[in-house]
Order: sequence, then structure tokens, then C-alpha cells
Amino acid sequence: MIIGTQTSARRKSMITINCFKSRTFSVLKYGIPFLLLLISTSPFCWGANEVPIGSGAILRSGFGAKALGMGGAFVAVADDYSAAYWNPAGITRSSSLYLGGTHYDKYGLGLNLDYLSAGLSVPSSAHQRENSLIPALPLPFLEKISLAGTYVGFSTNVRTSGPGGSEIPITYSERSYLGTAGFRFPAVGSIGFSLKNYSYSAPNSGVGGLDASAHGLGFDIGVLSEPLEGLNFGAVAFDIAGTDITWKNTPTEPTNIVPSRYSVGTAYTLDFSRFSITESIPGKLTVAGQYTFGHNVVKKIRSGVEYGISIFSLRAGVVKPLSGSARFTAGAGFDITLITVDIAWIQNSSLEGENTSDTLVFSSEFEF
Repeated sequence: MIIGTQTSARRKSMITINCFKSRTFSVLKYGIPFLLLLISTSPFCWGANEVPIGSGAILRSGFGAKALGMGGAFVAVADDYSAAYWNPAGITRSSSLYLGGTHYDKYGLGLNLDYLSAGLSVPSSAHQRENSLIPALPLPFLEKISLAGTYVGFSTNVRTSGPGGSEIPITYSERSYLGTAGFRFPAVGSIGFSLKNYSYSAPNSGVGGLDASAHGLGFDIGVLSEPLEGLNFGAVAFDIAGTDITWKNTPTEPTNIVPSRYSVGTAYTLDFSRFSITESIPGKLTVAGQYTFGHNVVKKIRSGVEYGISIFSLRAGVVKPLSGSARFTAGAGFDITLITVDIAWIQNSSLEGENTSDTLVFSSEFEF
């Protein structure tokens, strides 16, 4: 009787655990996208941005030559060092350790943009790879945990009015620092969170000729799922409910707002090596689409394609604002064991002037 009671109890315990796992995966798989949809349509989010100034617009220019070469249709791809920017959940697609960065001058006007990101992934004991550099941890219900730190920066030289109306040259800058955590669940997908610290600086342009500065904290959440092999869905909410940027040491010390914005997209990768036609059409083809929207944000449809053969990749993309002309992009990449080098060309379709030009973006990433 005692043995029978213990066996029955164990069976009940196992049934309870399995039911809990099943319910947990169901909540993550269906509840998180619904939560993002609820956040994006809630009156609270829109009400927070009734009269926003749209601060930090230049920091939303996009980063990573691979992503930009595909028109920025990257929310459902997010598989390189720029993932923390496009979709925080994408950092779970990284290798054990990585470091990547990019620098470019937007439109050739001295609008300098920089991006640097480093991260690592810690696998669970049940999903550790043989060549993993990071020791595995017992992570129940998880395939891996990923962490990343990211710097996003913008700077340009401008002139401001000094005492007596004189002009003072300064280097104005906007920066954000991201701390990102991602969690990957078996058979479900990934979820990621980013905490962002905004920091603006206008040297010698504040009250009494001192430095003027501004700061604010923002929050992003993103999800990625692959319901079928090769088919991916992604969704992100950036600066949820709007992020306040409060200025100090200025005559009025205003509060600007970084408006909340949202991106949803899908991507499909076709691996020709799985079919009998691989001898005539080798490589992989990825097609991606994305829609970005939000209050006081330029709504855009992005689409892109990448075709990779061995260590080489070619890319193209289109960015179409709902009201405005389309912008075309193109790019290429070279990927060997430890390093990836990418280049992107972005058409200038928004500014006209003697010194304006299209934008070239170079980036590189080291993986270990």
C-alpha cells in the first residue's frame, strides 16, 4: 500500500509538472504577442505622447550594414551584433561571444553615427554545444540566456550664439546606452528586454556658458518565434509609453519625449541545399518584410532580401514611408570563421543640397 501510494504520488507530480510546462509554453507562445498588441493599442501609450517633440530621431536612423542593406527589414531576422537595436529578443541568436560595431556619416553632412555592441549567451545544460566557450547552467524551461551591452551615439559640429551674439562652435551629441537580456525557450521562441539610458550634451551652450545636458530612461521589449522551419515572426515595442528626456542648465529646462514606436515583421529563409536543385542553385535566400508605426513617428514599410553563397552575401532593400518617396538600399557581406565584414549603400531620397550624398555604411563583427 505504501509503495502504491508513493508511485501514484509521483505520477501525479509528473503530470502536474508536464501540465505546467505545457501551459507555460502556451502562455509564452500566444500571450506575449497579444501583450505587445495590447500595449501598442492601449490609450495609456497614446496618451503619454499627445504632444511629443520627437526627441532622439537621429538615433533611430538604423545600424548594422547587414540590416541596412536589407532596407532595415530586420525585426524578424535580428541575427547579428545589431540585434539589440532592432529586436532585443534577437541577442539569443548570437554565438557564445561576439563584438561588433559600425560608423557612418549620414548623407555626407557630418552627421556621425556610431554603434558598438558586445554580448554572450549562456546555454542550458540540456542544450549545450560541444564547442561552446561558456559553461552551461541548469536553466529549467530555458534553452539559453543572453546578455548584451550596447552603445549608440550621434555627434555633429554646430554653432551656437554666445555673449554679444558671437558664434561658438560646439560638438553636439546624443547617446544611448543599452543593457539587454534575452531568454530563449525550446519550441516557443525568444523574448528580450532592453533598458536604455539616454544622454544628450551641448557643451558651452547652457546658462552662463556652461554645458547643457539631458537624460532619460527608456524600455524596449521584443519577441521572436519560428513556428515553421525557416519562417520567423518578430515584434518589438520601443520606448514603451514614451521616454522623457529632461534638460538641465538651459533657460527653460524643457522635457522632450522620445515617442513610443512599434515594429512587426516576418522573414523566410529558403535553404536550397535541402532540395535536389542544390547543384544549380546553391546557397540560402532570405526574404523579409516589416512595418514600423507609432504616434508622432514616420510610419514605414520595409522589405529586403539576402542571398548568401558560402562566405559571400548580396542584399537589397526598399524603405517606403506611407507618405513619401521610396528609398532603395543594397549591400554585400563577407563571413569567415571569426570575422564578418559588411557594407551597405543607402539612397538619399529626403534631402537635397550641394553637399548631400547617398550614405555608405561599413561594419564588422567578431564571433568566438
